[in-house]
Amino acid sequence: MRLGCLSSLSRPGVESLNHANRALAPPQTRRILYLHMAGVMLQGAAVALSIILPFLARKHFQANNWQTWVLTAAVPIMQFFTIFWNHLYARVSTRAYLSLVVALACIPMALMALAQDIHLLLICYVLAAFAGAGGGAALSPLNADLLRTCYAAGVRGRIFGIIVASQFFGVMIAGQAMGSWSNLDAEAFRIFLPITAALLAAGLLMFGLISRTPTFHQRARPQIEPGEPWWAPLRDMGKILRMDRRFAGYEVAFMSYGVGWMICTALIPALAKDKLDLDYSQFARSTIVAFQLTIILMLIPMGRLADRVGPIRLAAGSFLWLAIYPIGLLIVPSSFWLGFVTILYAMGMVGVHLTWTLGPVTFAPDPSRAPHYLAIHGTLVGIRGILAQGVGVALYAITGSFIPPMILAAAGFTWASWRMRRLSRQLD
Repeated sequence: MRLGCLSSLSRPGVESLNHANRALAPPQTRRILYLHMAGVMLQGAAVALSIILPFLARKHFQANNWQTWVLTAAVPIMQFFTIFWNHLYARVSTRAYLSLVVALACIPMALMALAQDIHLLLICYVLAAFAGAGGGAALSPLNADLLRTCYAAGVRGRIFGIIVASQFFGVMIAGQAMGSWSNLDAEAFRIFLPITAALLAAGLLMFGLISRTPTFHQRARPQIEPGEPWWAPLRDMGKILRMDRRFAGYEVAFMSYGVGWMICTALIPALAKDKLDLDYSQFARSTIVAFQLTIILMLIPMGRLADRVGPIRLAAGSFLWLAIYPIGLLIVPSSFWLGFVTILYAMGMVGVHLTWTLGPVTFAPDPSRAPHYLAIHGTLVGIRGILAQGVGVALYAITGSFIPPMILAAAGFTWASWRMRRLSRQLD
């Protein structure tokens, strides 16, 4: 989530931003938005790393299937702990919280530069992912708090579109730089890993500056009950899902979508290396750059659509479109066609990226509960990550073919769309 200035936005994006600035009452909103965009753009380098690292490990360290799986699954599985991060977030100052995240995410990421074999890489990246280095986890409660506190409901979709476009601009630039640099120097990761850690820390510093503004500092915070047991967050999560059946239905659909997404994500490094034999630059261009550029071009108009039709209908259509992706991966013969299929994939993922955050934030009954709802969503991502990504890799390892896991992925996307459409009809 990146980009510190508006010069890179299209004219419609500038108009959306100007409309948002007029619609939002607090005078510091513009400063908050600029800091927010800069912060997520800088964090984009860490997101790019989460995409290219499994491929790098397979080519440079000869990572096997399960080791590649650990690197691709680390970010989604570590989101299981989001509900516990939210428990901490509600109890400490934002400054203390960000300091802890920097220590746990950035230091291990920098230490990966010292790796002589795959094992140090695995240990350090899992720890960094636990702290949200690749997105989600510890960052989810803060992201929800910023979005629900600082931006009015009527423009939240388009504002979030601008913010996510900024993030993906950072992902695109960093991803292509990592890929091209690695082609020139196989040891380039020993330099760009510490740089990525520093950029992530700088992005979190931007969030720290937002936390000092009156709009954020004076926000309502949830009431804390002292002396709760460590399992209280899981208990509370179950209670909310039982009481808020609409939100529970939303999560069921996203769980099914996650089966498809995680299978495809886990197998992309293997497909690119084993089937297509791509180099680093080809991999970055066909996956990271093609994906991020498509997202950037579509986010702002899709943000408008999210404001108009709501996150549930947008998610339903997006899930159905994504069923194209695993089928396309089965037939791609080259890096060019992988890039083409990635563009189709990105067209569906635009709506998912918006509704992933906007849905839980919208379902929250009041702003103070938004971090909790997004934390529940993130935790369920971790649960489906544990279940789904391992299945995809196991099917490939057992059969030696991409066909069985990709068919399962397509079925997951299709089922998710049906579930979300059913929920939409119930709410009409």
